[in-house]
Amino acid sequence: MVYNPDLTQAKERIIAIAVDGLTPAQLEAVQDKFGTGANLRSPNPAEELFVHDKREWTSYTHPDLKRAMPEANPLVVIDSQTPDDGGIWYIDRFANQQDVDVGEAENTDTLYKLRMKIEDIVVSYLILCSLLVGSD
Repeated sequence: MVYNPDLTQAKERIIAIAVDGLTPAQLEAVQDKFGTGANLRSPNPAEELFVHDKREWTSYTHPDLKRAMPEANPLVVIDSQTPDDGGIWYIDRFANQQDVDVGEAENTDTLYKLRMKIEDIVVSYLILCSLLVGSD
């Protein structure tokens, strides 16, 4: 018998919020696309997408959403455009003073975010994590 730790390890939870009233079929399509991307990286994915229903936050700006859920890193936002374009907002973090000092951001209110395809969440998450670890 061969032991494969990928089968029993705890999953890395990626937090998402749905800020629009998507149907169950649309949410299932989001999960399917996420699963496709996760399986492209590994046949035994180590990540899972956990979606919170936050329709009441539809009017929030992206900075407001990140401030409301600071523990989510990244924060994935599923919006009204997601069913049409298959994209999500990948919100990483606010700039820090070091980012401002080296000219990467104008101020500490700058929010690092990307619009990307749902399938690319896991790969982007791993790349950004490795960049952050490498820059420490």
